[in-house]
Amino acid sequence: MRTLSIWWNVVFYLWCVPLFGSGISPQEIIQKVEQKLAEEKTIVAKFEELYFWKLTGEKQTIKGEFTLKGENQFRITTDDQLIISDGKTLWTYSKPAGRVLIDKVENTQDDWLPQKLFLKTQKEYRSRLSGEEVLQERKCYVIEFEAEKSDQYITKMKVWVDAELWIPKKIEQTDISRNRTIYSIYEVKTGTALDNALFEFKVPDGAEIIDLR
Repeated sequence: MRTLSIWWNVVFYLWCVPLFGSGISPQEIIQKVEQKLAEEKTIVAKFEELYFWKLTGEKQTIKGEFTLKGENQFRITTDDQLIISDGKTLWTYSKPAGRVLIDKVENTQDDWLPQKLFLKTQKEYRSRLSGEEVLQERKCYVIEFEAEKSDQYITKMKVWVDAELWIPKKIEQTDISRNRTIYSIYEVKTGTALDNALFEFKVPDGAEIIDLR
Protein backbone atom coordinates (compact mmCIF):
# COMPACT_ATOMS: atom_id res chain seq x y z
CA MET A 1 0.00 0.00 0.00
CA ARG A 2 1.25 3.49 -0.77
CA THR A 3 2.54 5.54 2.13
CA LEU A 4 0.11 8.31 2.99
CA SER A 5 1.47 11.51 1.50
CA ILE A 6 -1.40 13.95 1.34
CA TRP A 7 0.05 16.85 3.32
CA TRP A 8 3.65 16.82 2.28
CA ASN A 9 3.23 16.26 -1.45
CA VAL A 10 0.58 18.91 -2.09
CA VAL A 11 2.04 22.43 -2.49
CA PHE A 12 1.16 25.90 -3.76
CA TYR A 13 3.42 27.77 -6.19
CA LEU A 14 3.63 31.58 -6.20
CA TRP A 15 4.85 32.26 -9.72
CA CYS A 16 1.38 33.16 -10.94
CA VAL A 17 -0.27 34.62 -14.03
CA PRO A 18 -3.56 36.52 -13.48
CA LEU A 19 -6.66 35.48 -15.40
CA PHE A 20 -7.80 38.35 -17.63
CA GLY A 21 -11.01 39.92 -16.34
CA SER A 22 -11.25 37.81 -13.19
CA GLY A 23 -10.39 40.64 -10.81
CA ILE A 24 -8.11 38.43 -8.71
CA SER A 25 -4.78 36.73 -9.34
CA PRO A 26 -3.51 33.34 -8.07
CA GLN A 27 -0.98 35.15 -5.87
CA GLU A 28 -3.76 37.15 -4.23
CA ILE A 29 -5.69 33.93 -3.57
CA ILE A 30 -2.67 32.30 -1.94
CA GLN A 31 -2.08 35.39 0.19
CA LYS A 32 -5.66 35.14 1.42
CA VAL A 33 -5.07 31.45 2.28
CA GLU A 34 -1.97 32.42 4.27
CA GLN A 35 -3.89 35.14 6.09
CA LYS A 36 -6.69 32.70 6.90
CA LEU A 37 -4.26 30.25 8.48
CA ALA A 38 -2.56 32.98 10.50
CA GLU A 39 -5.90 34.14 11.87
CA GLU A 40 -7.50 30.79 12.64
CA LYS A 41 -4.47 28.96 14.12
CA THR A 42 -6.19 25.54 13.90
CA ILE A 43 -7.84 23.45 11.17
CA VAL A 44 -9.77 20.19 11.52
CA ALA A 45 -11.06 18.40 8.41
CA LYS A 46 -11.74 15.07 6.76
CA PHE A 47 -10.15 14.02 3.48
CA GLU A 48 -10.26 11.38 0.78
CA GLU A 49 -7.27 10.44 -1.36
CA LEU A 50 -7.82 8.67 -4.70
CA TYR A 51 -4.76 7.32 -6.47
CA PHE A 52 -4.92 6.10 -10.08
CA TRP A 53 -2.09 3.99 -11.54
CA LYS A 54 -1.79 4.82 -15.26
CA LEU A 55 0.07 1.61 -16.16
CA THR A 56 -2.29 -0.90 -14.53
CA GLY A 57 -5.54 1.07 -14.36
CA GLU A 58 -5.80 0.25 -10.65
CA LYS A 59 -7.25 2.63 -8.08
CA GLN A 60 -6.66 3.03 -4.34
CA THR A 61 -8.76 5.05 -1.91
CA ILE A 62 -7.63 6.34 1.48
CA LYS A 63 -9.94 8.23 3.83
CA GLY A 64 -9.01 9.98 7.03
CA GLU A 65 -8.97 13.08 9.17
CA PHE A 66 -6.34 15.69 9.87
CA THR A 67 -5.89 18.20 12.68
CA LEU A 68 -3.46 21.14 12.45
CA LYS A 69 -2.38 23.57 15.17
CA GLY A 70 0.16 26.36 14.94
CA GLU A 71 3.29 26.06 12.86
CA ASN A 72 4.06 22.34 13.07
CA GLN A 73 1.69 20.46 15.35
CA PHE A 74 -0.48 18.01 13.44
CA ARG A 75 -2.31 14.69 13.61
CA ILE A 76 -3.26 12.65 10.53
CA THR A 77 -5.38 9.54 10.97
CA THR A 78 -6.40 6.82 8.49
CA ASP A 79 -7.47 3.20 8.89
CA ASP A 80 -3.86 2.01 8.51
CA GLN A 81 -1.70 4.88 9.65
CA LEU A 82 -1.31 7.52 12.35
CA ILE A 83 1.10 10.44 11.95
CA ILE A 84 1.59 12.86 14.85
CA SER A 85 3.87 15.84 15.47
CA ASP A 86 4.06 17.74 18.75
CA GLY A 87 6.21 20.37 17.08
CA LYS A 88 9.51 18.71 17.91
CA THR A 89 9.01 14.95 17.48
CA LEU A 90 7.35 13.15 14.57
CA TRP A 91 5.75 9.73 15.08
CA THR A 92 4.63 7.63 12.09
CA TYR A 93 2.74 4.53 13.21
CA SER A 94 1.78 1.71 10.83
CA LYS A 95 -1.16 -0.13 12.34
CA PRO A 96 -0.92 -3.31 10.18
CA ALA A 97 2.82 -3.65 10.83
CA GLY A 98 2.67 -2.62 14.47
CA ARG A 99 5.69 -0.39 13.85
CA VAL A 100 6.40 3.22 14.81
CA LEU A 101 9.08 5.45 13.29
CA ILE A 102 10.26 8.29 15.52
CA ASP A 103 12.22 11.27 14.25
CA LYS A 104 12.77 14.94 14.92
CA VAL A 105 10.51 17.23 12.91
CA GLU A 106 13.55 19.34 12.04
CA ASN A 107 15.14 16.33 10.34
CA THR A 108 12.26 15.92 7.93
CA GLN A 109 11.98 17.70 4.61
CA ASP A 110 9.78 20.78 4.37
CA ASP A 111 7.33 18.82 2.24
CA TRP A 112 6.43 16.71 5.28
CA LEU A 113 4.80 19.61 7.10
CA PRO A 114 1.03 19.73 6.53
CA GLN A 115 1.03 23.52 6.52
CA LYS A 116 3.13 23.39 3.34
CA LEU A 117 -0.14 22.57 1.59
CA PHE A 118 -0.78 26.31 1.81
CA LEU A 119 2.54 28.04 2.35
CA LYS A 120 5.32 26.36 0.36
CA THR A 121 6.52 28.37 -2.62
CA GLN A 122 8.50 27.26 -5.67
CA LYS A 123 9.27 28.72 -9.08
CA GLU A 124 9.52 25.59 -11.21
CA TYR A 125 5.89 25.82 -12.39
CA ARG A 126 3.89 27.98 -14.76
CA SER A 127 0.67 28.96 -13.04
CA ARG A 128 -2.65 30.42 -14.05
CA LEU A 129 -6.12 30.96 -12.70
CA SER A 130 -8.24 28.89 -15.07
CA GLY A 131 -11.69 29.89 -13.82
CA GLU A 132 -14.37 29.27 -11.21
CA GLU A 133 -16.33 26.12 -10.36
CA VAL A 134 -18.92 25.07 -7.79
CA LEU A 135 -17.61 22.26 -5.60
CA GLN A 136 -19.49 20.81 -2.61
CA GLU A 137 -21.99 23.63 -3.15
CA ARG A 138 -19.20 26.20 -2.70
CA LYS A 139 -17.81 28.64 -5.24
CA CYS A 140 -14.14 27.85 -5.84
CA TYR A 141 -11.29 29.41 -7.77
CA VAL A 142 -9.36 26.88 -9.87
CA ILE A 143 -5.59 27.32 -10.17
CA GLU A 144 -3.57 25.21 -12.62
CA PHE A 145 0.17 24.53 -12.39
CA GLU A 146 2.46 23.04 -15.03
CA ALA A 147 6.11 22.11 -14.54
CA GLU A 148 8.75 24.15 -16.38
CA LYS A 149 11.12 21.15 -16.57
CA SER A 150 10.25 17.75 -18.03
CA ASP A 151 11.95 15.86 -15.17
CA GLN A 152 9.86 17.46 -12.41
CA TYR A 153 8.14 14.66 -10.44
CA ILE A 154 4.77 16.42 -10.24
CA THR A 155 4.17 17.62 -13.78
CA LYS A 156 0.72 19.15 -13.38
CA MET A 157 -1.59 20.18 -10.55
CA LYS A 158 -5.01 21.78 -10.13
CA VAL A 159 -6.21 23.32 -6.88
CA TRP A 160 -9.80 24.32 -6.06
CA VAL A 161 -9.82 27.07 -3.40
CA ASP A 162 -13.02 28.02 -1.57
CA ALA A 163 -13.74 31.61 -2.62
CA GLU A 164 -15.10 32.53 0.82
CA LEU A 165 -13.24 30.33 3.32
CA TRP A 166 -9.90 30.52 1.43
CA ILE A 167 -9.10 26.87 2.09
CA PRO A 168 -8.47 24.28 -0.67
CA LYS A 169 -11.39 21.93 -1.27
CA LYS A 170 -9.74 19.69 -3.86
CA ILE A 171 -6.25 19.05 -5.25
CA GLU A 172 -5.44 16.98 -8.34
CA GLN A 173 -1.83 15.99 -9.13
CA THR A 174 -0.32 14.23 -12.15
CA ASP A 175 3.16 12.78 -11.75
CA ILE A 176 5.90 12.08 -14.27
CA SER A 177 4.52 8.55 -14.86
CA ARG A 178 1.05 10.03 -15.55
CA ASN A 179 -0.37 8.59 -12.33
CA ARG A 180 -3.05 10.83 -10.81
CA THR A 181 -3.75 11.63 -7.17
CA ILE A 182 -6.94 13.47 -6.19
CA TYR A 183 -7.43 14.85 -2.69
CA SER A 184 -10.88 15.99 -1.56
CA ILE A 185 -11.17 18.00 1.67
CA TYR A 186 -14.47 18.40 3.47
CA GLU A 187 -16.16 19.13 6.81
CA VAL A 188 -13.55 21.81 7.46
CA LYS A 189 -13.58 23.52 10.88
CA THR A 190 -11.27 26.42 11.75
CA GLY A 191 -10.42 28.19 14.98
CA THR A 192 -11.38 25.20 17.16
CA ALA A 193 -9.72 24.99 20.61
CA LEU A 194 -7.43 21.95 20.57
CA ASP A 195 -5.73 20.26 23.53
CA ASN A 196 -1.99 19.70 23.11
CA ALA A 197 -2.58 16.08 24.20
CA LEU A 198 -3.90 15.44 20.68
CA PHE A 199 -0.36 15.90 19.42
CA GLU A 200 1.31 13.45 21.80
CA PHE A 201 1.82 9.81 20.86
CA LYS A 202 1.84 6.87 23.26
CA VAL A 203 3.55 3.86 21.74
CA PRO A 204 1.20 0.82 21.88
CA ASP A 205 2.33 -2.17 23.90
CA GLY A 206 4.36 -4.59 21.79
CA ALA A 207 4.92 -2.16 18.93
CA GLU A 208 8.27 -2.21 17.14
CA ILE A 209 10.11 1.08 17.60
CA ILE A 210 12.54 2.52 15.05
CA ASP A 211 14.07 5.65 16.59
CA LEU A 212 15.82 7.86 14.03
CA ARG A 213 16.53 10.78 16.34
